[in-house]
Amino acid sequence: MPDTCVVLMKKEIGDIPFMGDFGRLSQDAVFIDRQKHKDAIGALNQAGQIIKERNASVFLYPEGTRTYQTTNDLLPFKKGVFHLAVGSHLPILPIVIESYHSISNFRNFVFRGGDIKVKILPPISTEGLTAADVTDLSGKCYESSKKQQQSK
Repeated sequence: MPDTCVVLMKKEIGDIPFMGDFGRLSQDAVFIDRQKHKDAIGALNQAGQIIKERNASVFLYPEGTRTYQTTNDLLPFKKGVFHLAVGSHLPILPIVIESYHSISNFRNFVFRGGDIKVKILPPISTEGLTAADVTDLSGKCYESSKKQQQSK
C-alpha cells in the first residue's frame, strides 16, 4: 500500500473552517467541482498526476457523496473514479462501511460514541482495462459492495 493517499473532496468543503484550510495546505487533497463536468475531469486528471508522481493511492466515496439515509442502501457509483483507476492502472480496494446513522447526524452535527463495522474486500485489478471497460468495472465494484452490505 502506498504511503501517500490522495483525498478527493467536493469543492464546498473548502468553505468549512479547518477542513478547507487543511485541504488547501495539503499537497495530497484535490477539490472537485461536481457542478462543472469539465472542471471535475480536470480535478480527476490532477489526482492522476499526483498518483503517478508520488506513487499514491486514492481515498474517495464512489457514490460521490455521503448518504444521510438510515439504511445501508448504496447510491449509484459515479464513473469518474473508475476512469481514474483504469487510467492510472491502479487496483481498486473496495472498503464497505456499515451505516453510521445510529451514532452520527451530520445534518445537525450531532455525534455519539459507538462501533462501526468496516470490511475490506479483495482487490479488483484494472490491468489491461480500457475506458470501454469502466461501466462493467463500476458494476462489479457496486455489486461486491452491495453483497457485503446485505450480508450484515
